[in-house]
Parts: sequence; structure tokens; C-alpha cells
Amino acid sequence: MSPRRLVVTFAFLAFAANCPGQTTLTVPGSHATIQAAINAAADGDTVEVAPGTYAESIDFAGKTIHVTSTGGAAVTTIDASSTTTSAVVLRTSEGVGTQLSGFTVVGGSGWGVGVADKKGGGLYATGVSLRVNDCVFSANEADVGSAVYVQQSDHIVFEDCTIEANAATEYSTFVVIHTTLLEMLRCDVLNNISNLSPLGAWLYNDLSIIDGCRFAGTTAPPDPGANGGALSVGAFTTGISATPPQAEIRNCVFEDNMFPGGGAAIALVSGTHTVEDCVFGAHPGTPLLFDGANGSVSRCLFYGSMSSGATALQTTVNPAVIDIDHCTIGDGVGFLAAIRLGGSTTATLSNTIIWDTSTQMPIGTFASTVVTATYCNILGGFPGVGNFDTDPAFTSPATGGYHLTAGSPCIDTGDPTSPLDPDGSLPDVGAFPFGILFLRGDSNTDGVLDLGDVVRILNDLFGGSGAASLCADASDANDDGGEDIADAVFLLTFLFGGGPTPPAPGQSCGADATADALDCLTASAGC
Repeated sequence: MSPRRLVVTFAFLAFAANCPGQTTLTVPGSHATIQAAINAAADGDTVEVAPGTYAESIDFAGKTIHVTSTGGAAVTTIDASSTTTSAVVLRTSEGVGTQLSGFTVVGGSGWGVGVADKKGGGLYATGVSLRVNDCVFSANEADVGSAVYVQQSDHIVFEDCTIEANAATEYSTFVVIHTTLLEMLRCDVLNNISNLSPLGAWLYNDLSIIDGCRFAGTTAPPDPGANGGALSVGAFTTGISATPPQAEIRNCVFEDNMFPGGGAAIALVSGTHTVEDCVFGAHPGTPLLFDGANGSVSRCLFYGSMSSGATALQTTVNPAVIDIDHCTIGDGVGFLAAIRLGGSTTATLSNTIIWDTSTQMPIGTFASTVVTATYCNILGGFPGVGNFDTDPAFTSPATGGYHLTAGSPCIDTGDPTSPLDPDGSLPDVGAFPFGILFLRGDSNTDGVLDLGDVVRILNDLFGGSGAASLCADASDANDDGGEDIADAVFLLTFLFGGGPTPPAPGQSCGADATADALDCLTASAGC
């Protein structure tokens, strides 16, 4: 953890530990409206809101407080449709510890003066520290940032939120700019519309961490002056910040974002960025664009996109230095190339599969482009140490299955100096190391997590009737590297007690990513 993030974390802890005499104000118990409770609150207080629809907009009024619902977003709504402003406003230096939890936020129209100056329909914030968790932003409108607009702030967290069906009259659904640290964790950004320009989510921050999120269904018109259908980092740099932006984008899914241009999923316009463990499904344009930005792309899957330029990744005439490692590029609907690199690009590829049969060439370059590829499986061949050109033997590419089958030429043929695969073998080529696919916790490998799996684990441990599990990795429900009673307890808690979801591969088919002594001899049904 960086020193900056440690400081912010300790600040949150210090706030929690030094607020004696905190008061809980209830709505509609002690106050008729949420705003009335906020007005009566002091720093450190909690405003607790019962289920219902509250026809109002709220302003935190400079107070470091926690506004939360008792029943969650499904039954508690802030409806600002009767107002002419943002549904939630924070603009008076609300400090570390400020939090909004468990609301559906609808009907906001943005903060600002003038027809073309409305920002942040659902939430507008400036100069704050803020955590937003378990909230839904839907049916909000604004000129810029139809759901969220945050600027010039310190530490902003959006966690387990859904941002869906909002409409920007100009551009962007989710805007966080000129902020020290943004964390966007396990959020869904779905089916939002920008009427004049793309930039579904627009970020320009010292550090943006996007982890475990899904971006799908963003709709934006073609715009030759802008890029980034679902997510843009670093666009419109003039006047924003002298510090180049940095983003870490990992464990995310991008699919069906309807922007027919460069960076239909992600446009990285300046700064240095990391994209890892992401899936880029079908898009009507090149999914990933580097435009004057540097960075790395690792363990990512690209498939199903349609583009006359590049079906996976593209750079522009602006200088870019990129590293692509352990990625898989499958079939798209293309014309020229899977990867297209501008003349000022320096690119390094390793341990990567490029197997797009719809393009004329795997990598399109200019005379001044510098490309080095090693230990890659590239359709049609490509010069470089360890490269080869052999059908990868994917599991089911027609349905998006790009894992390796037994006997694939990509198994154990990666760069021998790269880190070993999770099972301790030589590196495989591509995004997914070879291994038997299973569901974590599916001890009886029937493809369903239920009480039968608990019984199978107990049978393994204590010798009851029935066959032993043929997938010890699946029986290791908590992924601690061993099969024991804690796995049965973990699975029971998940099934019946609201416990955490089993670790990766979780409830999706996948191989074991943890190095341990366990093995899996039989795949889960359906994997």
C-alpha cells in the first residue's frame, strides 16, 4: 500500500475512534425529512432512514456524517424529480468519514447555473472526502455527469453501487476528476446514454483504482474529437491537473458498449496505466485505445468486437509505450488487424495468443513502429524468439470459451523466465493457464452449489458413505490450500447465512489460481 493510501486509511480510522457522543437521528422518527435530520446533525452523527420514497434533494451542508438506510437501496429512494438540482450535494468541505449508504437515487437534474452547466444529476461533490456504498443511481439527468460528478477532492470511494439508465445531454455518466484517489469497487455501470459525445465514465485523477466492475450497454454517438465509450482516463487534460493521471483497472468486464470508435470500452489518453485480468466482449469498435498514454495489459481476453481498424487494441499517432503479456485475442469481426499500432508506438508482446481469423493480419504497424514479440502464438506467424503459429485448441471459442484444452500447444510453452503458472508448471501462453475448470465449493462436481457439497466435504473428512470428491480444489471452499471442516462451515454460511461468495473462480467456471498441493481431476458439470 502506498504511503498516500496509508495516510488516508489511518485518517478514516482516526475519525471513527475519536467521535464520542455520536448521535443517531432517525427519519421519519425524529425528523420528517432526510434534510431536516442533516440540518440537526453534528459531525460524527448518523442519519438513519427507514424504508420509503423521500421526495427531496439533500445537501450534506459541510457536515461529516453518515447518511444510511435501514432497509437498503431496494426499498429506500431519494427522488429529486420535484426539484431542479442534484439529488445529493456535497460542496462545503465535507471531511474524512462522510458516507452515503443504501439508497436508490433518482430524478436529479444536476447542480449549476445556466442551461449548459448542469453537473452530477444523481450526486454532485467538490472538495470532499466521501464513501458511497450499496447505492443505485438511476433515471438521473445532467449536461455532464448524469449520475455522478466529483471534482477537486481527496479520497472518493464508490463500492457495490449500480449506475444504470442515466442520460447526459452532453457527455459522461460518471465523472471524477482532479481528485487524489478514486476507488471504484464492484460497481455496475449499465445502459447509460450520452447524447452528444462519449466518455461514459470520465476519470482524471492522481490515482484511479477500478476493480471488479462491469461496464455494459453505454450508448454514445460517433464523435471524431473524443474517445472512450465506457471509460476514458485522461481526456480533456487542459486546465485539469499538472499531474499525469494513473489508473489501475483490474478484474473488470466490458461488453456491448455502443460507441463505434476508438476505445469503445476504454480510452487511455494520457498518463501511465495498468489493465489486468479483464474481459473485453463484443463492441462495435476497437475495445482498448492508447492515445499518448503508456501502460501494461496483462491476462486479458478480447473477443467478438467489430472494427475496420483493430478488433482488440489500437494506438494513435501520439507516442505510447505498452507491454502486453499473457493475453488472448480471439475472433472478432474485423478487416485490418487484431492489434493496430501507430508510428510512435513501442510495444512488447509476450506469452500472448493472437488468433483472430477475421482480420488480414495479426498486428498492423507503420514503418516507425517498434514491436517485439516473444513466446507468442500468432496466427500467420510473427518473427521473434519462441513464437509459433498453431491452433490454440480453445475450449469453445464460438461461445466465448477461450481456456485451453488438454493437448493445447500453448501449455508450458511460454517464456521460461516468466513466473510459473499457479500449478507450478512452466508458463502457458494466453490469458488463462491450463487447468481443470470448476466452481469453488462444488465438491460433488454437479455444477450446483448446495447442501450436497457440504455432505461431500464432510464425507471426505470423516469417511461417510459415497465417493470421495474428485476435485479437491473445489472442496477447498475458502481457498486456504487445504480441505478441512472450515470449508464445510464456509459453504454453509454462504448458502444459508449470507456469508461471503467463494473465492475465485467463485461461481463461474475457472481453473485454480492458487498455488497449493490440491488438485482437480473432474470438472464441474457445465464447465
